[in-house]
Amino acid sequence: MTISQTGYKRDLTGSYIAKDPGATLDYNIDWSDWLPTGDSISTSTWTQESVHTGGNLTLGGSSVANNVTSVLISSGREGEIYTVRNTITTNENLTDVRRFRIRIEKRYV
Repeated sequence: MTISQTGYKRDLTGSYIAKDPGATLDYNIDWSDWLPTGDSISTSTWTQESVHTGGNLTLGGSSVANNVTSVLISSGREGEIYTVRNTITTNENLTDVRRFRIRIEKRYV
């Protein structure tokens, strides 16, 4: 399983990635190292696990290609930290879940 830590920050809970409230970005997880030889991903479902009043993420445009799951994420309320969950099922009927956190903050150069 490979999740690039490029761009991630750390707090007391663990790693999170910053996203500007106006950004629409593609997030992905490479499951290649986890999948047994000959198996592949048949379904991938993305959900926002955390609940926030006053602004949620918009999850759209998900895909699976070459054992990499992707989702397009936009919106979010500044100052909030969201937990996003990716659930996959393989052709061999294995199911696994991975989560990551997104903190909404204004980003500057």
